[in-house]
Amino acid sequence: MDYLMDILNYKIIYNELWRVIVSLLILVSYFPISSIVIAYIRRKLKNFTDKTKGKIDNYIVESLSPSLKMFTFAFSFYFATSFLILDSEVKVITSKIFSFLVIVPIVFFVVRFVTAMLSHFLQGNGKKNREQATTIDLIVKIVRISMFLIWGLLILSNLWFNISALIAGLWVGGIAFALAAQDLLKNLFSGIALIFEKTFYKWERIYFQNYDGNIEEVNLRSTKVRTRDGAVLTIPNAMLSDNIVENVDKAPMLRETITIGVTYDTSIEKLEKAKEIIYNAIKKEDIQEDRCWVYFTEFGAFSLNITARFFTNRITMKDTWGIRNEFKDRINFEIKKEFEKEGIEIAFPTQTLNIKK
Repeated sequence: MDYLMDILNYKIIYNELWRVIVSLLILVSYFPISSIVIAYIRRKLKNFTDKTKGKIDNYIVESLSPSLKMFTFAFSFYFATSFLILDSEVKVITSKIFSFLVIVPIVFFVVRFVTAMLSHFLQGNGKKNREQATTIDLIVKIVRISMFLIWGLLILSNLWFNISALIAGLWVGGIAFALAAQDLLKNLFSGIALIFEKTFYKWERIYFQNYDGNIEEVNLRSTKVRTRDGAVLTIPNAMLSDNIVENVDKAPMLRETITIGVTYDTSIEKLEKAKEIIYNAIKKEDIQEDRCWVYFTEFGAFSLNITARFFTNRITMKDTWGIRNEFKDRINFEIKKEFEKEGIEIAFPTQTLNIKK
């Protein structure tokens, strides 16, 4: 027993071994204990917010949740260091660390709560159209970054850093940063320009360099596009600003072109009939009748080509792939059925060889 006490009282930098062990146990026990305590607090807060009609308390709880673990770690650090015997210089350092660990979760809470309330206020009745959603996201991101910068300076000031010297240094460093980060700044200003020029908004569908997808998120540096295959493309804003982007959703209607080739032995009468069949099949759908044209356009390599071009009334590129292809499916089936009735043969690639003896 005496031997054990001697070990526990063995000093490591002015502290008995038992003090070091207790401090480490407090820090280690933080993880399981904090998880249990935080889960209990969140459950109680959620039960409370579910009973209220307002949304402010919901925003408070959502904003508070990430900060709870930081708070519990800050106080675990405080209790752990309180068991140690520290000299005056080390106490100053631990005091600064504790202040930092307390202030940071407060900053996170305030920033999250303010931006959540700002977003709620800008949404109005809670229903956002595409333009509003994109603009609100941009404003919230700018406010969030600005608040973090301001709070960061306040935290450094609280930790007795010389803010005046830091700000003066930022002016000099800012020039060097601007030169070194030209691409970053270009993407930043391009993102702002894309939004305010109304090039596209959140959820709209675009074509860009053979990619087809919907805008999922517009950030200050890049834009995320969800392709038809479900993949996410992260495109620098400068690329979107400097290249041609086709905004499919801004097209007021769908324009379709159908080309059908019939065999070269088709008579003039059947060729005229084929044009009539194609025209009637298209007119059965909801199209703009004054913008529907069917012409015998080309003597092809192995077929006489008839081209139809028309515009829809209601179906647009905003509609799903299935809706748009069902529309074309009905037209194609009607043409095929009527061609078979009239004995009109659709051409397929053929080649004639003349052999001279």
